[in-house]
Amino acid sequence: MKNTKISVIIPTYNYAQYILEALKSIENQNYPKELIEVIIIDDGSTDSTPKLFENYKGTLNLTYHYQQNKGKANATQKGISLCKGEIIFNLDADDFFYPEKILTIVTIFDKYPELTHVGHAAETIENGLITKKELIPPNISNQIVNGNELLEEFLSTKLLFGGGSTFSARSYKLKSVFMIGDVDMYIDEYLIYAACLNGKSYLIDQPLSVWRNHGHNFSFTNRGKKRDKSFRLSTSSVAMLSFINKNNFNKKIIDLYYLKHLDRHINHLESYERKEFKHMIEVLKVIFSFKYTFNELLTYRIFSRLLPTIILIKLKSIRDKNV
Repeated sequence: MKNTKISVIIPTYNYAQYILEALKSIENQNYPKELIEVIIIDDGSTDSTPKLFENYKGTLNLTYHYQQNKGKANATQKGISLCKGEIIFNLDADDFFYPEKILTIVTIFDKYPELTHVGHAAETIENGLITKKELIPPNISNQIVNGNELLEEFLSTKLLFGGGSTFSARSYKLKSVFMIGDVDMYIDEYLIYAACLNGKSYLIDQPLSVWRNHGHNFSFTNRGKKRDKSFRLSTSSVAMLSFINKNNFNKKIIDLYYLKHLDRHINHLESYERKEFKHMIEVLKVIFSFKYTFNELLTYRIFSRLLPTIILIKLKSIRDKNV
């Protein structure tokens, strides 16, 4: 095995109750500790996170950086800029790695120098119990896949693998692409696209990380908060579309991502109950200009959501009266 130095970025915000478990999972890796650096970017935590690292006595080569509420995208970009390792891993502060994770990933990177991205399956934990195992389709797992072709597959199927705490990439690849700050809500997606652009990917079907389901990452129930989140999602989607248009992605990826953005735009209009005839006419114009296939439109449920809000409200009222 080569002495490959790696970096683990942990962006965090108010996860004091989980972040030590995340760090413990790195300490427990069966990979040489002297080859691991950990960079924590705290985006303005108001809980006890800063105090945890005032006198951190762990065994890791750890750097803690505090910044004032600049967003997860900015925190991630800051972490990337500070990394000295050849391979960058992402770990969300409320998730954790299995002990063999880093060695497994590094072995694959060392075996295939042409790879720019390696991802893997994950398991989900809720209330201390494993509730779900992610399944990566066999046509894209355990093999080298052209990065652009993988992105086309993701967009054609409305799926995404190898992001979040399952993400790793060559350091030079991430450092070579400028991140637009507004991609904040889709930072995991951005990292995959940046790593796969004109590169090669390898997805392992073995779960090597655990995602945590808890109250902080459930969807909002308050209408005002839902609308605020919807606005941020819409803004981030526009930023992602801009990033893709400016960075030499092929036409197929650009066209399909625009369809994905349309889907998000309709979600945004629905959250504000402002889906009007004029908006749907604009959507139809885009559909016809890009000449999407029926299956592509079906995947993103575009046709079934073309009715304006006012008609949907009337139909719901009629249905409720007949119940």
